[in-house]
Amino acid sequence: MLFFGLLVLTLVGCLAGFSRWAWVPAALALVRLWVDGPWIGGIVPLAELPFLVGIQDGRDLGLLQVLLVVYLAVHLYSVHYLGSERVQRRYFSLLALFLLGMATLMAAKSYLALVFGWEAIGLASFGLVSFYRQDDDVARQASWVFWLNRGGDASLLVGVCLAMAGHAGAIYGFVGAAVVKSALFPFSAWLRWAMVGPTPISALLHAATLVVSGVVLLTHPLVMQLWVFAPALPKLIGVWGVRSALLAAWAACQTTNLKRLLAYSTLAHIGLMMMVAPDGVLSLGHLGAHAIFKTGLFLSLGLLHRYDAGPWRPWAEVWQTLRRRPWALGVVGAVVCFAWALLGLAPLPAHASKAALFTTLGLYWPTAAPGLQMAYMGLTAVYAVRFVAGYAQALAAELETKPHLARAQVAIVLALVPLLAWQPFGWAIDNLLTTSASTLWMDLAAWGLLVAALAWQARERAMIALPVGEALFGRVDALWAGGLHTGGRLAQVLALLDTAWARLWVRVAQAQVVLAWCLTSAERVVLATIRSLAWLLLQPFRWLVDDAGTLSPARMVWTALAVALVAGWWFF
Repeated sequence: MLFFGLLVLTLVGCLAGFSRWAWVPAALALVRLWVDGPWIGGIVPLAELPFLVGIQDGRDLGLLQVLLVVYLAVHLYSVHYLGSERVQRRYFSLLALFLLGMATLMAAKSYLALVFGWEAIGLASFGLVSFYRQDDDVARQASWVFWLNRGGDASLLVGVCLAMAGHAGAIYGFVGAAVVKSALFPFSAWLRWAMVGPTPISALLHAATLVVSGVVLLTHPLVMQLWVFAPALPKLIGVWGVRSALLAAWAACQTTNLKRLLAYSTLAHIGLMMMVAPDGVLSLGHLGAHAIFKTGLFLSLGLLHRYDAGPWRPWAEVWQTLRRRPWALGVVGAVVCFAWALLGLAPLPAHASKAALFTTLGLYWPTAAPGLQMAYMGLTAVYAVRFVAGYAQALAAELETKPHLARAQVAIVLALVPLLAWQPFGWAIDNLLTTSASTLWMDLAAWGLLVAALAWQARERAMIALPVGEALFGRVDALWAGGLHTGGRLAQVLALLDTAWARLWVRVAQAQVVLAWCLTSAERVVLATIRSLAWLLLQPFRWLVDDAGTLSPARMVWTALAVALVAGWWFF
């Protein structure tokens, strides 16, 4: 109960406007988890409702630690990122609601708590993605994100209703909700549209909350017990996850926008996690490693004002620009470390978790696994090198116009580098690797592909993309990002829904204005009535005050005598 009480206190602090210090209760909650270690919290009910939450095993403990680390980094970064904007209270309140909802989803021990956490993160994500909604384009894309995710929410409600009724088909409702929330193909369109939110929010969405909520849902104990009713479904989810991962990695190798590249990279890793979601331990192990380096990569982008590499300059000139500012060199070094973890190279924990995923892939598809692994590692090497090169170019261009970086934000990015060695689910990954086949050939292949990607990028004078398959990728991207935009009639229907939704909120705003006027008028009437009654009650006592405006002792004596006589006559 203390743990969730601290999270509620964080939300209350943000609502009260203490955004600079509201992170302290969340930090205390993280200390509680770290210091107590194997501490297991009991199930906490809420009133008479079946709303049960609790920290009962290593899964809950690891997930909550990852969530709090990412939240604290994003919160502290956002304090300096927003600066003096007058909308800080709304931003940090939604951020704290996101934290509370995701923690509830992770630690839920009843379907009611599961639904509450799921809906809370949906509400908070919509508010944060549409944070700059004064821009018409941002508001439109945020509404698309909202409508697409509502389909997944409806699927979750169907799954919960079927599960509470004891129906064997409940697992399909949960799977439908997970694939939409985790943006698997063809529901990947909303991932690009969600990029219109602030960059720190993208770090939170992609590292530990919204995008990974599908993995958290399918590995949840309430859902894991339902897999026995669909023995063929895990193989289907595995194929779906691998296909989404390869398409996302291919898309990351084509885009020239650094923020969008990271979004596709997240989807590539989520596809791997979903591939073995019914296993649970493997998915969560890679989630723990992925959260740290993806947070660092997104927060490093927050130092830039534009996310395209821009005109490509000679590397000697870029080096001279960065060398004059040690903080900038430190940021580029941190980005290289994060990219190292992104590639899954030793000795970081991301290497162990990725190797375990690839080993399991070999167990699923012994014949096709080597080719799929090589394709995935090659694409990852290409887009990781492209990101580092493009980031160095963009940062050098940024320093030409803005000589100084925000040191507080740089310090937070650098502070995440040591956490790359932290793996909250390390015990599970180590046990799996000791019983798996050797991963030496995977390491050699990853190094070979990385060297090839570096040599290829060094020969080019631009942020290169893969030279083959452009027409194919154009079709895939049109289907991927665009089924809703380029679908003709479907796009028109959704546009009408979007317009109707906007009109509904206009009507709601108008009703709120009328309600506010009524409440204000009622308040005035009540206050006037209270003043009138007070005046009437005090009138009989005004004669105690003489003409000079002071209390008259003689009048007070006569009043006390009169009250005594009346009381004596009344009682005796």
